[in-house]
This record gives sequence, C-alpha cells and structure tokens, in this order.
Amino acid sequence: MLNAEEHRDKGNQIQRADRDAIPTRRSFPHAARYRQEYRANAEVLRLIATGNANKEIGSKLSVGEDTVKRHVTNILGKLDANRRTHAVTIALKRGIIEL
Repeated sequence: MLNAEEHRDKGNQIQRADRDAIPTRRSFPHAARYRQEYRANAEVLRLIATGNANKEIGSKLSVGEDTVKRHVTNILGKLDANRRTHAVTIALKRGIIEL
C-alpha cells in the first residue's frame, strides 16, 4: 500500500510520462500535414453525412474524384468502418463531426 507521499510521487511520474509522450513540432515534424489531412477527412465525412456523392464532394472541395475516394478509403481504415454510413455513424458518436 502506498502512503500519500508515495502516491503523489507516482502520480507525478505518470503525468510527466504522459506529457513527454505528447508529440511536439520538434518530435513530430509532419504535424502541419497531419492537421491538414485530419481537417480534409473531417470535411469529407461531413459532406458524406449530408448525402453527397464522391463527385459532388470533389466539386465542393475543388479536388478530383480520385482524391475523394482516397480520403474515403483512409477514413474507413482509420475508423475501422465497413461502409460510408458506418463511418459517419462512428464519427458522429465520437464527436469527430457534427451536423
């Protein structure tokens, strides 16, 4: 059993470990690209949720249909979803998108 001081020290060690594990710009050089890709995937998900087809999404985002398909494939993989509607359901439940 830990006494109060040992318990506090253990908690501080865990907090430091968590803080050190958070990627920074220096430790995660592709952070800007990651944020951009995340925003694009979230926007594609939002447009899927509002009933848009790949062609319509591409037109609204000024990208090609193949780019949209690539985003959809990435989204399905990241969310471990089987279909577009499944991905939207997961994203809504997790708070990734809002309608």
